[in-house]
Amino acid sequence: MKRGKVNKNDAKSYRFEPSDVYEVTYIKAKHHEIGDKDYVSLPVAIMFINEGKIESTPETEEAIAKYDMGDLVKSKNKK
Repeated sequence: MKRGKVNKNDAKSYRFEPSDVYEVTYIKAKHHEIGDKDYVSLPVAIMFINEGKIESTPETEEAIAKYDMGDLVKSKNKK
């Protein structure tokens, strides 16, 4: 199966600092205990927020706003 062509000008990219990590607390998890704390990068934190594994924190909300990634977070899971 071939991928369709994507116009480079239509694609949205995000610039962020990949070495920045954010402390998260699990509220639902298979491989962690509920209440465990961990450090993850911003894209992983956004993925976990969307999956309902963590709640967004003021620190992650600030980073999401700073790097203009708000459209990646599903609105029902925002704090």
